[in-house]
Amino acid sequence: MEEHKKKYVKYKNKYLKYKKTYLKNTIDGGNKEYNILIPDVWNKIKINDADLITLHNNSLNKLLIPSNINIENHHIFNKKIKNLNTVSNQKSSGRCWMFAGLNMLRNRFIKSYDLTDNFEFSQSYLFFWDKFEKMNYIIYLFEQLYEKNEPINGRIIEKIILNFIDDGGTWNMFENLIKKYGLIPKSVFPETYHTSNSNDINTILKKKLKEYLRDIYTGQLNKPRALKDIYLLLVKFFGKPPTEFNWEYMDKNDKYRIKKNLTIEKFTNMLKINLCDYICLLNDPRNEYGYTYSVEYLNNMVEGNEIKYLNVDMDIIKQVAKKSIDKNESIYFSCDVGQFLLNKNNILDTEIYNMEEFLNINFNLNKKERLLCYETQPTHAMVITGYNSVDSKINRWQIENSWGEKKNDDNGDTNGYYSMTDKWMDEYVFEIIVNKKYISDELKKKWNQDIRHRFPLWDPFGTLA
Repeated sequence: MEEHKKKYVKYKNKYLKYKKTYLKNTIDGGNKEYNILIPDVWNKIKINDADLITLHNNSLNKLLIPSNINIENHHIFNKKIKNLNTVSNQKSSGRCWMFAGLNMLRNRFIKSYDLTDNFEFSQSYLFFWDKFEKMNYIIYLFEQLYEKNEPINGRIIEKIILNFIDDGGTWNMFENLIKKYGLIPKSVFPETYHTSNSNDINTILKKKLKEYLRDIYTGQLNKPRALKDIYLLLVKFFGKPPTEFNWEYMDKNDKYRIKKNLTIEKFTNMLKINLCDYICLLNDPRNEYGYTYSVEYLNNMVEGNEIKYLNVDMDIIKQVAKKSIDKNESIYFSCDVGQFLLNKNNILDTEIYNMEEFLNINFNLNKKERLLCYETQPTHAMVITGYNSVDSKINRWQIENSWGEKKNDDNGDTNGYYSMTDKWMDEYVFEIIVNKKYISDELKKKWNQDIRHRFPLWDPFGTLA
């Protein structure tokens, strides 16, 4: 017993000596020599009561809207494309990229056939085939990676199995789907509960993918059976896509119309748009401008076009966007939508929240550093439909979103359209899809270059928006 007492006294004295040395070298709660936190240091820091009263029981964003921001002016635009669409609604799904692509196309289709502004192409139809193609593509990737001796729990497989079957996508995936499966009206293949609420089907497909992964690595996969099971699952959740149909609709003059015995091909040809005319301009300040980039493995179709970006500075992106709007063509774009979003008023503005002053902190990463540190990534796709210019300088852009009209007192008459300041565009917009006719011959040549570098899947641009 005496021996244990001696050891206790020895360790107690050692701790007290260590604590005394630590406190001696402590500066403002930190330490130059030690990495261990000592509670006595932090317990002595004085706390302002206002820090507990003001923020402790209130939402941060509700406390941060500055009074000097004129919110109403954000939704004034002196240049917009003609005949704006009625805002669509992706509901509880991650199909923003699909909605953005279809929203960009439908404005011209509406004009060509004298349709009402609430006409929509069937998002459910493309969603069905995207899920089916993605499952086939993922199984194909697993087979390829198995042959390359990639560990079953390796980083690449982890990224694929956790993220690829989710609802997100890219422009090239959208292009792949339309080239192979075409388009149909929403009235012919409407929304189901599960196209608008995709959590259930995604959960089941992920479970099946893990079984297929196991079967590939144990040599037991019956691929034809697996694909049949996937197809039947999608039919149960989404319905069976049609191959022929009659399209009935009311035109903008409220006259009944019907087009009989349409096939997918016939209807798609009515669109009269060549998606090969469109390219993706990227703003990635980490990498050299004027070159093309891609992302390893990122696709939704075995035979699909590889994702491709031409990296340019933001001034070029803005110039091209303006040209397109001036010619009455809206623009697909992707961004980090959660940054400085005042959702109840449909505003994206870097100055809408006075967070740094309120919290007495400083956020000082620039766009390049945010990408390097995984502080930002493309999370959402929308459509640019207009801009506001003062003294020949654009100060904000009008955005068609796919989150519904959200009619309430906070939104006024925005009808689901959003406002994005030019500064916000600089910081949080990453890519636009634009017709090649709006870019210079020099950029066209650069677009036709071979891909210079492929980012790994875990790069910020490996995200499915």
